[in-house]
Amino acid sequence: MGHTRFFGTPVVLVGRRQDGRERDEHVTPAPPETDAIVSAIRAQLAHGRYAPSTLYGDGHVAVRLAEALARLTPYVQKRLHYIADEEAQGVDDIEEALALVYAPTNGTPLGYTGE
Repeated sequence: MGHTRFFGTPVVLVGRRQDGRERDEHVTPAPPETDAIVSAIRAQLAHGRYAPSTLYGDGHVAVRLAEALARLTPYVQKRLHYIADEEAQGVDDIEEALALVYAPTNGTPLGYTGE
């Protein structure tokens, strides 16, 4: 049914599966009974095409979205640094650097509170 609204195609919707969902004027519901279905089809054929519907948009959202994205200024997130990272800079020995980061706090990085 999605494209039929854009082209104005008349639709007969048989059964209750779509009950509760939005539908446009080009959709005529009918119970699953022969006489009701035939009557709905005849009514839709007599009506002919409907005007294109914009119930779910006008078909140009991709262009508007691309234009909006092109105007965005990207946000650059600051990087989180622990105090110990600064102390460990310039230390060539990896074990010594790790000791600076973890040893003073019983195995947790400086700055980590556990919350």
